[in-house]
Amino acid sequence: MFDFRTLQGTLSRLPVSVKPPAMPIDEELGSIGQTGYYEGWTECADALRERDEDNVKAMSDELDAFLAFSGIFSAVITLFVGQSVTSLQPDNTQAAVDILRTISQQIGNQSAATVGLKTEPFQSSIIDIALNALLNAGLLCSLIASGMSLWVKQWLREYVLDEPSLPRSRVRVRLYRYHGLRMWHIRGSVACISILLQLSVLLFSTGVVMLAHKLNTTLSWILLALNGAWWAVTWGCAIVAAASANCPYKSPLSRAIFRLGYHFRQIFGSRVRFLRESNFGKYPTFEKRELEKTELHSTKLELEALTFANRELWGSDRLTRINECFREFKARERPLALKHIEKILRAHYSLETSADTFEWPGQDRLVATADKVVKQLMRIWCDIFVEHYGEKARVQSLYRLFYSVSQGEQHLSHTHYAQTEEVACGRPKVRGKSPIMSDGGVTVSVVPVNPCAIAD
Repeated sequence: MFDFRTLQGTLSRLPVSVKPPAMPIDEELGSIGQTGYYEGWTECADALRERDEDNVKAMSDELDAFLAFSGIFSAVITLFVGQSVTSLQPDNTQAAVDILRTISQQIGNQSAATVGLKTEPFQSSIIDIALNALLNAGLLCSLIASGMSLWVKQWLREYVLDEPSLPRSRVRVRLYRYHGLRMWHIRGSVACISILLQLSVLLFSTGVVMLAHKLNTTLSWILLALNGAWWAVTWGCAIVAAASANCPYKSPLSRAIFRLGYHFRQIFGSRVRFLRESNFGKYPTFEKRELEKTELHSTKLELEALTFANRELWGSDRLTRINECFREFKARERPLALKHIEKILRAHYSLETSADTFEWPGQDRLVATADKVVKQLMRIWCDIFVEHYGEKARVQSLYRLFYSVSQGEQHLSHTHYAQTEEVACGRPKVRGKSPIMSDGGVTVSVVPVNPCAIAD
């Protein structure tokens, strides 16, 4: 029977040079004891996989929609093709009628010489040939789109399968595959399928108008008007999305138009004055244009996002990390950040947001609050306020209120406010700008800083 203690004693008596390493080294992970590295690579691999799965899911859902549409659309086109293909073949019924008529004439006139049946070679009209060409081309484009959708879905399935077991290797493989996904333009292949289906619809709708023209002229004009309106909307949406940065009508067709405009500017930009003076074709992709446009309104958008987060995530631990972003705004942006923090606090306490003054809850309720988000926002407000207006701004009444609440201290009295601000200014305090204690609460001026407090 194997005795582990005996083996352990034997190993302990071996020379140091022949002892096995206390901690084996793994080529991928380094020392097994360094679990922090293993967990770090695992987190990194999971983040990369989550990104890839989001991309694959978005493209896969789009391909499913393409497959469903192309299946139904192909069935519809097949019905029209079955009806129109007869115009390319001789009419056997009419030929049989002609033969019977000839036989009847011969029987009725026995004495007449036998008259041979004259037949002319069958020839289809140009309209029939064009009609069948359009319908069959539309059917073929739809079938090709279905086949391409199946191919791309297979590629995406293989993209997320067969990962290595070690997390560090998974990180390398995930990034290697991601670079291949971009280099081989898989997203562009999905866009081509969409354009191919739109081309199929265009061919089919044109064929339907021609078929209606054979049946009735009025019907053909009605269908032509509807068809023209549809394609005017389609191209209009694509052009508007290519021209406007925040237009949500983006599609593969609009991206193709956008890229075409970029290449047109690269070729003729130095020759055409309009291209030199306008932004037409200035950006190679939607994403680069969007980034530059959002930079122009960065402060407004970021503050709006922080306000939304406080409205939707109040009470969540995530919000305490999000609110720290208020500190990152530059000097010229700080007054607007202060106003948004005040707006968030007003909304939390259901206070009027449009009035020049607003009434906070009683000071006991404020100081005793256990809401860490309220305290954090008031603490951030105080830090930004002092950083922007200087140390003299500490005597401002709203600062004192927020500071005492954020520190959980008993709020100072109204008399002390007035005395402090008079000393700071060296002149009588302006009435109506200091907090007024009442049974219902404290009325505080929303002016971000007391002018007399920082005048010196």
